[in-house]
This record gives sequence, C-alpha cells and structure tokens, in this order.
Amino acid sequence: MATVIETAKAATIAYNEKNWDKVKAVFVEKGVYDEKSTGRRIQGVNQIIEAWQGWGKAIPDSKATFVAEYASGDTAVLEVVWRGVHTGPLQMPTGTIQPSNKRIEIPACHVVKVEGGKVQSFTHYFDMLALLTQIGAFKGELSALLTPELEDLTQNYRRASRNSSAPGLRRLDEDAGAKCQRRSQSA
Repeated sequence: MATVIETAKAATIAYNEKNWDKVKAVFVEKGVYDEKSTGRRIQGVNQIIEAWQGWGKAIPDSKATFVAEYASGDTAVLEVVWRGVHTGPLQMPTGTIQPSNKRIEIPACHVVKVEGGKVQSFTHYFDMLALLTQIGAFKGELSALLTPELEDLTQNYRRASRNSSAPGLRRLDEDAGAKCQRRSQSA
C-alpha cells in the first residue's frame, strides 16, 4: 500500500497529467476539495474533477513541482510551485478572465488527509493576488475582483481603519494600499 505522502502526491500528479481517471481513482467518492483562495469548498470526486478541469482549461500546461513534503499520521503537507501559461478562459466568482498568454509561477501548499489509501480531503492554499497580478487581471483595484460578500467586508475594514483612533491600523491600511498600487504599476 502507498504511503500517505505517495497517495497525497498522486492526486497532484494526476492533475499534472490531466488524467481525470487517475484523479477519480485516488479520491474517495465523497472526497472534499477546499480551495482557500477562491472560497470554493467542493464535495464529491466528480465535482472536484470538474473544478480541476476548469483550471486545466485556463492554464492547460499547468503543472505543480514538488518542493517539500511532510507527513504526520494520516495527513500530508505538500509544498509546490505551480507553473504554466494562461491561454484559456479563467472562471472566477465575478466572471471570466480572458486568456492573457502570460506565464504564472505561484507557490502553493496542499494539506491532504488520507484514509484507507485514498484522499479524503485536499485543502489547497495559494496566493490568488499573485496569480491575478501575473496574468494581468489585477491592476491595483481589488474591489473589481471581489464577490459582493468580500467587497462588503473590505469596505467595512476600510471604514473602520479610517475611523479608528488607532493610527497604526490606518498606517497599515495606507502602506498596504501604496504597495498594491506600486506593484500593479510595475506589472
């Protein structure tokens, strides 16, 4: 039987190969995929495959390179770097981002729970802002990319930081805004 790390890596390797039968074989039927950067939490191997196919259409040559791997009990943590070229439409909660033909290189982390030699849950952490910046979809105005719920949260934070008697919070907000603006202008 495969180790926890081998099973965890098998899911990512299957994605790299765009081999959906292998993805189906490595996950339990009611497996969970939790994509923290997009807020998507998906249950069921067929729905997971559908989500992964969406990424595969947007960045057909996307592949994860393994950087580090750790295991504790039934859980594996994989550090990866995603690379590829954005040549297809990327579906986002707020709409479709048309192909940019720009290269991406995004560090990510997978936390994978394995039971009975199959993936039970796969939690994926990656920097969505870095991805959007690299494909040219982020030009310094984050609100255009947010869902209505996140936009409300962002506006509430901005109001609180402007009205706060804590100058450190206002300064942090101003510094973050300035850094984002500089980053978008250099992209």
